[in-house]
Order: sequence, then C-alpha cells, then structure tokens
Amino acid sequence: MKRDYYEILGIQKGASEGDIKKAYRKLAMKYHPDKNPDDKDAEDKFKEIAEANDVLSDPENRQWYDKHGHDWEAAKHQSGFGFGFGRSSMHDVFEQMRREQVREASKGAPVYITIPLTLEECYEGVNKTVDYIYQKICGDCQGSKSKNGTSHHTCTVCGGSGQKTQYINAGGHHVQALTTCGSCRGSGIVIDESCEKCHGEGLESSKETVTIRIPRGMVSGKEMRFRALGHDSLIRGGERGDAVFVMQEIPHKSFERIANGGLVYRHKIKYEDLVLGTSIEVPSINGKFTKIEVEPKSKSGKLYRFRGYGMPAFNLSPGVTPAQAPDSAFGDYVVELELEIPDEYSEEEMGLIKSLRELKNKNLDEVK
Repeated sequence: MKRDYYEILGIQKGASEGDIKKAYRKLAMKYHPDKNPDDKDAEDKFKEIAEANDVLSDPENRQWYDKHGHDWEAAKHQSGFGFGFGRSSMHDVFEQMRREQVREASKGAPVYITIPLTLEECYEGVNKTVDYIYQKICGDCQGSKSKNGTSHHTCTVCGGSGQKTQYINAGGHHVQALTTCGSCRGSGIVIDESCEKCHGEGLESSKETVTIRIPRGMVSGKEMRFRALGHDSLIRGGERGDAVFVMQEIPHKSFERIANGGLVYRHKIKYEDLVLGTSIEVPSINGKFTKIEVEPKSKSGKLYRFRGYGMPAFNLSPGVTPAQAPDSAFGDYVVELELEIPDEYSEEEMGLIKSLRELKNKNLDEVK
C-alpha cells in the first residue's frame, strides 16, 4: 500500500508550495542514487519522494489527491466523461499534454558520455567515477547572453514570457497550447550586445564529477540515464538536462562474448596433442582455471560446454555465483580447440613431418 505523499515529504497537508519544494530538495539530495551507490532502499525512497513531489507540486493534481487520495488519477480521468469525451475531460487531457510539452521543451540538452568497461567489470559490476564537461549558465551574464547581463531588452513578441499561445481545434473545442517563442527562443529577452565571456551563448563549460554503479551483466551499447546532470537550460524555469552514460565494452584478449550471455575461449593446441590426447587448463572469467581432458584423435574446432559459467544476466545481485543461481541467470562458457600452426619449424621437425606424410601416403596406397 502506498504511503501518504505528505507523510513521505514530512510536511502537513496545508503546506505551501514553497514548503513542498524545500522538503523535496532536502530529501532528494539525501537519497539521490549518486550519493548512495549500491543502496536499493535509498533508490526506492528517492523514487517515492520524486513521485510525491510530482503530484503535490502541481496545484491541480494536488487538489485531486487531497480529495481522492491515491485514486486521484482515476477520479480525474473519469470526471467529465459520459459516453465519449466531455469538455472537461478534453481540457484535462490537453492541459496535461501542454504541461509535458512545455517541460520537455524547456529542459537543457542531454550530455552523452561513453564509459569504457572491461569484460571483468561487466561480469562483476563496478563503481565508476566519471569526469565530464557540461554547459552551465554563464557566470557573467547569468544566461542572458548580454554584456554585463544588462545589455538586452524584453522580447516584444512574447512580452518577456518566453512562450506564445496557440489555439488548437480538437473535436470542435478550441484548446490553448503554449509553445516556445521563436523570436527569443524562450528566453524572453532580445540581446543588444553579446556577453564577452560566453560570446553570446549564455552558457560556459564546466566540469562535473559523478560516481555511478555499473550493474553486473552490463552489455556494450546500453545507456544509463540520470536526470538533471546534463546541460543547463537557458529557458526561464527550465530544468537541467539529463546525463546519458553509454557503455562500451573493451575487446578482451582471451574471451569473446556471444549471444545470451555466452563466453567463448579459443584454446590453441598442437597437432600432436590433438592426435595423442592431453590435459589442458583453461582460464575462466571469474579468475579460476578449469581442467579439460582432450581425448586422442580429437579434431580442431571441438567444443567443450560448461553450462552456467558464462556472463551473468543484467543486474544480477552481487555475490551470486553460478552454483547459487538458476540456469537462466548465467550464460554458458564454451572452450573451442583451435589447431596451432607454428610460424617456424626446425629442420628436424620438417624431416619428421615429411616422413609422416610419406607414411600416410604409403598406407593409403596399401588400402587401395
């Protein structure tokens, strides 16, 4: 059962918008995943806090919540519905769309950061401290893009709001929708003389350092998105963009990852060992060695499969071993015998090989 949103934020039901914002910021900083790596409880609390803030910070949604509790969304959508869409319901739908469009349009741009990972790091999971550059509000002009932050005037097109009103005809109803002003690009101002520090961009480069947890079983190309760690927004009231960390697995010198978490190790083996048989030791991704008995008269390309000793499934809990987990939690480990052809041969070896060829040809003639 969901907890009361006011209880989650630690505020009274009649709290002001300022109290809600203050409580959210305090708790969000405390339980943010970046400050609590590997802490599932903190991550769950952060999500709970964000959900409570999303509802209570919106005056209209807060009214519905105060009246209907956690059933507020169902009650809101049912309001104004008869057989089909009513005027009130259509307004709610488009109002929700409008708010979402404005929020997304006002966000800063995302930052994309590539994180190189070894196969061992993908296997175990790892904490990575990452430095990257993002664009923050210029310290000289405070994002106004104008010299000394004052060499500008209010946009006459939008009146300084940064937005324009458009009317949409939907089902016979005229609905208002706000869009970003094209004249000032949402800033609400027009520049008279550009800022010298940021050259009229409104943003300057800054360094950010974060520590993120890479889960077990990570795969190359997967993205991890963190809210409000990207570029600052120049639009008034806009939030900071997201940071998107893109995983890039470094090719391993011994192992090759294949589908479904499988790992392949190709063991170089001499011809005489294939013919006569031998014992070999092969490495495993967990650092241990496995002994294999190669039978006489084996062929190059022969496979040995060890079920459940490949890569773990994505986000598998730390410390879980193949012996403790179901089969689907780990891929297979496959060892392939690969004939080793030396680059050079001694005269004695060449002589023996010629003798072997002559002997085999003689045997073939006798069979014929």
